Amino acid sequence: METPKEIFLKDYKKPDYYFDTVDLTFSLGEEHTIVSSNITVYPRIEGAAESSPLDARNL
Repeated sequence: METPKEIFLKDYKKPDYYFDTVDLTFSLGEEHTIVSSNITVYPRIEGAAESSPLDARNL
């Protein structure tokens, strides 16, 4: 196992986007589970182009 690398606060960079809300819905079944999410994401940089909508299925 590798020795953990020390990370300092000065080395952190703000992400390009921030998540305003994250709403999750779980449908638990006998054979499978369905997880649905509704996430509101905003660019952190003023004037930045909005990101494309994400649509992931069967992950």
